[in-house]
Amino acid sequence: LSAADSADWTLGDTFTIEAWIYAEALPSYSIVVTQNGGDGFYYAALDSLRMYFNGDSFGDVNSDAVLVLNTWNHVAFVSGTGYHYINGVRSGSSGSTDLGNFSGELRAGIWSDGASYPFSGYMQDIRIVNGTAVYSGTTYTVPTAPLTAITNTKLLLNMADGQALDSAAQNNITL
Repeated sequence: LSAADSADWTLGDTFTIEAWIYAEALPSYSIVVTQNGGDGFYYAALDSLRMYFNGDSFGDVNSDAVLVLNTWNHVAFVSGTGYHYINGVRSGSSGSTDLGNFSGELRAGIWSDGASYPFSGYMQDIRIVNGTAVYSGTTYTVPTAPLTAITNTKLLLNMADGQALDSAAQNNITL
């Protein structure tokens, strides 16, 4: 999915990016969400569960968690608390992430860096929540039902009946 630049994609220092991922292989740069413009960029990647950003400041915030191949994994990147989670378990401190106002389209879904890093797998329930750290603590109960639009949800791709939620209903969204 790609969507035009929007204020909704300015995530700041408190946000949650989460998804269900089924990876058959895990090459470098397997990206869940990215925004890339001439003034900087960010991405949430699966290969080392990391948030990487480059703009007014730079960060490469890695985790020691590893996706289990050939099974569904719930992953969450939570800033504000500064942690990554996989299958409901926190993976060490990831430090502070402050994502500025980067121009450029938002891409969501399993995306990799061209033919050099092809991704093989599936995704479900990509959700971006701006201004809220949805998960905290060392563990949380992994969702067992499709994700829903909670307060501050800016993007929800639950793939139910081919739907995509745009919180402002102002963007052209391509599935």
